[in-house]
Amino acid sequence: MDSEVLVYADLRGTPLPVGRLWWRTRKGRDSATFEYDKDWIAHPDRFSLEPALKLGPGPFHTPSDKPLFGAIGDSAPDRLVQVMVLPIAGLSGCVLTPG
Repeated sequence: MDSEVLVYADLRGTPLPVGRLWWRTRKGRDSATFEYDKDWIAHPDRFSLEPALKLGPGPFHTPSDKPLFGAIGDSAPDRLVQVMVLPIAGLSGCVLTPG
């Protein structure tokens, strides 16, 4: 199963697209790929999400022992919410942010 979400940053009250995250499960293992949006790379207030995701073009893949990148995994809801609650609520592919 492959899934995709758009990742945004809220800069001064304006949500800006940062990139796309794909995650998949193959042979019982989860992995992810992230790619920055080209407009984010060119934005004057751009920043990298974490050291493993250096600001620049091209896809970044998680190492084989990590299902998600640290910065993205730290802000994601726990696995139960991702797998059960969001799909039931019709919110699959959504990223929850604190309000």
